[in-house]
Amino acid sequence: MIDKLFDEVRSEQDSLLARTDASNEVMRRLLTQNATRARASRRAIGWGWAAAAAVLVASGIAGAWLLHRPSALTYLATTDGMQSGDGYISTRTRGVLDFSDSSRVELFDESAARVVDLRAEGAALALDHGSLEASVRHREGTRWRVYAGPYAVMVTGTRFRVQWDNAKAELSVRVKEGSVRIVGSCMTGARDVPAGQAATLRCTAVATVDAAGPNPNPSPSPSPSPNPNPSPSPSPSPNPPSDLASRIDDAERASLAGDIVAARRLLLDVRARGASSNEGAFAAFLLGRLAFDSQHDFEEAARWFAIYELTSPDGPLIREAMGRHLEALVRLHNTEGAQELAQLYLARFPDGPHAAMAREQSP
Repeated sequence: MIDKLFDEVRSEQDSLLARTDASNEVMRRLLTQNATRARASRRAIGWGWAAAAAVLVASGIAGAWLLHRPSALTYLATTDGMQSGDGYISTRTRGVLDFSDSSRVELFDESAARVVDLRAEGAALALDHGSLEASVRHREGTRWRVYAGPYAVMVTGTRFRVQWDNAKAELSVRVKEGSVRIVGSCMTGARDVPAGQAATLRCTAVATVDAAGPNPNPSPSPSPSPNPNPSPSPSPSPNPPSDLASRIDDAERASLAGDIVAARRLLLDVRARGASSNEGAFAAFLLGRLAFDSQHDFEEAARWFAIYELTSPDGPLIREAMGRHLEALVRLHNTEGAQELAQLYLARFPDGPHAAMAREQSP
């Protein structure tokens, strides 16, 4: 994953060498500087792991440790609707997903969902609309998620049913066995639902995760009601939602649920598929914010904010990206870089929210 990140950084730099304005030159220099530092750190970590591996091999336990690393789950989908290569599944009457750990998910009438993450501990699904019933096998460390609108249903092993109504922004959860926990941006705290009970939650105003501005990727509109008099021929399957936009939505939901690994994986996938698109630029900003706020990795945060600034110098989040980039450089005690960026920030946003910090860093 780290190698992929550095390959992307190098690719971004190569594609932008033609730009010669002062602002972009500073961003390229900061990006190169941070990437060089991170490579040196990665090299040192690699030597540390090599030494540790040598000790393990000498003690005769390394082979077993490496060979028994658990692999991610797989699944087989059977549906009367549509499947796509990116995990999107829709149904007319019913669909079944059988997972390799013996867990099963059933989709019901006119429902659509996506498998957005697969790990050894479990899977994450985004329910776009409709309802599903899941029977999750409990194992040590089991970790499943069902995202629906601004909510996330967190599961460790149970049988439950989830229904999401886009038109009403309403979530219904009924637990048959075990228990689940519901979290989300429309809630003041988590809610536990034990076996034999149900919960219905309605979000009157679906809150955006991006405090810097409106979410450019709103939730999909509700699907039309099924035709009460269908023709004998099969009705066409709906098209899956915009691939990149849906992945950003899923990443935001995962971040809300505290699933940082899934959120980062989804955002990196957006970058890999469409780095030059608007969604790709937005993903770079979100990766920077994720690294800063959730991982406290200020070097990675600085890299992603710099990539956003290079690819979207006039983008809607440029002020926020430059400000957060400046914060990251200050945290890294990168005085030279902070001074250069502070001057650029003040030239563009003399009254911006980070203006006071920028003045403090100016020589």
